[in-house]
Amino acid sequence: MFEWFTQRAIEVTVRAQQEARDLGHPFVGSEHILLGLIGLEGGVAFNTLQKFNVELDAIREELLRSSARGLPLPDELLPFTPRAKRALELSWDEARQLHHNYIGTEHLLVGLAQEGGGYCPRILKAQGVDLADLQLAVWETLLEWYLAQATRAESGAHDFGCAGILLCRLGRLSDADRHFARALLLPGGESFESEALACRATINERTQT
Repeated sequence: MFEWFTQRAIEVTVRAQQEARDLGHPFVGSEHILLGLIGLEGGVAFNTLQKFNVELDAIREELLRSSARGLPLPDELLPFTPRAKRALELSWDEARQLHHNYIGTEHLLVGLAQEGGGYCPRILKAQGVDLADLQLAVWETLLEWYLAQATRAESGAHDFGCAGILLCRLGRLSDADRHFARALLLPGGESFESEALACRATINERTQT
């Protein structure tokens, strides 16, 4: 799985390892991955967390209040907890659902939100962050990025397909969105519309059953 990680996602796991060692924790949990995401400026996950005014020091302090601190550990590779592994698996699932051939910080953050157990959600909730809202905010941030790329004529069919899925997830597939897709003089406008409509049809079927 790690071979699919972007450079930023790799940096997050490296930071998570270091956070765990500094706290004297002989493992890497979802809470340490969260610290890694907050500590790496830039990227979708960091920008999303900024919308909730989540700060590294505040999260670290909250973690210290809710878990025991040990002596700093030597520079060695620490194992991931079952919950952290599950969050990584969910990150990979999220990447595949969006038709991405990589795992980025945005997927890691969604994975943490979907896993929903352990210290990570407790720490976020203590900071006033709702996990469902956090996941929606990731999708909003991603969609904003895709639409910004589209206006600069830098996106392709693959990106439009992902944007369509995001619009469906956010319940924002309107006539204006479809018009926007058709109006773009780029390959992918048709793909964007058809995939978005198919996604919306699937959501409607699930809602009715």
